[in-house]
Amino acid sequence: MRIEIMMNQQACSFDVEAGMLLSELLETRGWKEQAVSVDGRQVDCRLMFAAQAHGREVDPHDALVEKPLQELLLAPEHSPAGR
Repeated sequence: MRIEIMMNQQACSFDVEAGMLLSELLETRGWKEQAVSVDGRQVDCRLMFAAQAHGREVDPHDALVEKPLQELLLAPEHSPAGR
């Protein structure tokens, strides 16, 4: 199946197999991180199929700016000891 995504403000086309994860597609482009920005929202690319990114804007670099959910949950103000 052929998908088209915007990546780093460039239109890109990829041939992907059914069931291929977005993380697998991004690995072919040298990206090893787990979080990416899809249409401005941070997602874990290991939990999204590549086909679901069709027609969307995928930016691996935007996700690095946001704090990961795990980091937010472990922040002192969210822990029982921090209250």
